[in-house]
Amino acid sequence: MAQAALQHPHRQSQSNSFRRHRPEETVLYQCIEAHWPKFRVQSASALVARQICGSAAGAPSLPRSAPGQRDPEPCCERERANDPTVDAVRGVLVDGRQVLPRCYDMEERFVPTVGGALEEAVLEVPGHQQPIGDRRILKMLLESIWVGDRWALLKDALTEKFEHHVKAMTCEALLNNCEQIVVALCNEGLLDREAVRALLLHRQQVISNRMAYQPAGRENPHALHWPNPSLPAERGGRALHGELAFAKRRKSISKATKIGSAGSCFAIEIRKYLVAHGYTYVQSEPTEWGSANWGGQYNLIAFQQTVEWAFGLRERPPLIWQCSDHGQPQWWDPFRDGIVHENKDEALAEIERHRVAARRALEEAEVFILTAGLIEVWRLLSSDQVLARYPRNFAPHLIRHDVLTVSQNVEALERTLNVLRSFNPEIRLIVTVSPVPLHATFQANDKHVIEATVLAKSVLRIAMDEFVRNNSDRVSYFPAFETVMWCSKDPWEQDARHVRRETVANVMRLFEEIFLA
Repeated sequence: MAQAALQHPHRQSQSNSFRRHRPEETVLYQCIEAHWPKFRVQSASALVARQICGSAAGAPSLPRSAPGQRDPEPCCERERANDPTVDAVRGVLVDGRQVLPRCYDMEERFVPTVGGALEEAVLEVPGHQQPIGDRRILKMLLESIWVGDRWALLKDALTEKFEHHVKAMTCEALLNNCEQIVVALCNEGLLDREAVRALLLHRQQVISNRMAYQPAGRENPHALHWPNPSLPAERGGRALHGELAFAKRRKSISKATKIGSAGSCFAIEIRKYLVAHGYTYVQSEPTEWGSANWGGQYNLIAFQQTVEWAFGLRERPPLIWQCSDHGQPQWWDPFRDGIVHENKDEALAEIERHRVAARRALEEAEVFILTAGLIEVWRLLSSDQVLARYPRNFAPHLIRHDVLTVSQNVEALERTLNVLRSFNPEIRLIVTVSPVPLHATFQANDKHVIEATVLAKSVLRIAMDEFVRNNSDRVSYFPAFETVMWCSKDPWEQDARHVRRETVANVMRLFEEIFLA
């Protein structure tokens, strides 16, 4: 079989382009070739991830060829002419036999062998201080540093320069040599300085990858490995119960910091602890539900709409539910779970007082703790208004139910923060997932209540993680849910839903470890 038939036409054209450089490529190839003797001696222990300006300052300059003097020919032509065993066009000699040429594209899985047979190419990935070993690994390394077609010419040039040294050159040595060459080319004006930045970012990524599971340099080394009480202490064994589940401290709260809170019934426990232990707790009206009498706010959209309503950015339908308790009439606020009135007129008047008090609490708080526990919500059919909780048997002809997604919860958190910052620019949020399981689920045709509980907590946890990453300067996550579920022994009351006082104390011990200055 003719050798040319073994090369895909596209591959063959690429190979030819390496041999007959376009005029605009020649200068780049010649500059790399001219300085190769200087760069190839860089050791594998060269400086790592230096600043761009520092690298540029110490880089060698690139001289031009003297007038009338012939520029150095591209390295690949000269080296291949002198060493037929590395010729990628004519083939290589192995034990006296000619091996047909190889297509060096890194996407190719098969290579030609003697007799034209195809065998699968197995790439051995080298360690950081081991020789690269294969041209395709070299190409993968360069593509990992400079991604995309923008740097195609640079990657082709470096591939031609280093491909005959992969058997001896380590990954670290390659990065050292690339850094020297790229900085020199930037100084010469042949490359954008973004090429240097991409290389340094890659080197930082390499360091991060190598240190991913190392305890050194971590604020809390225990954050790395799951507690294993079966191991002796000298081998790192420790108890799971009582573990303080944090990675970093954020010492931003003192006993004088004005703290507000709202959310699910677990928020009641947080409020009780803060008040009992002498924190400056914002209380704009008498209630156990939080800083204001907003009742249970179990889902994030309900609280978002409460914040908008408090600041006059939204109006609520003038609704109250009427029911009876042992023959006595009662009036419920559908937007505040657990808020019940014995008198209709008093209910309407209290709603207006609460609106003022809610705004005052949100404006005064320097730190606000928000706890959420549900993603199953009930909406009014006539608007986008979300109710605080299941409306029991009230007005089933006016409502519908829905399950919130991660993105809907993130949007609710972002909107809440934006409104709060508009009226209280210095406010900081601490968000947490309530550990209290669902009492019931309307998904019971498809999901057991335990499944629905795990789904709700998982969705909320993911949403809060994304929210914190988007707003890390103003928002922190507090792992109360994780502390109850894994770090507390016998965390539940007899109803297997509400947390014991000892569990709350354990959660707040973590709160003080993370946040209390």
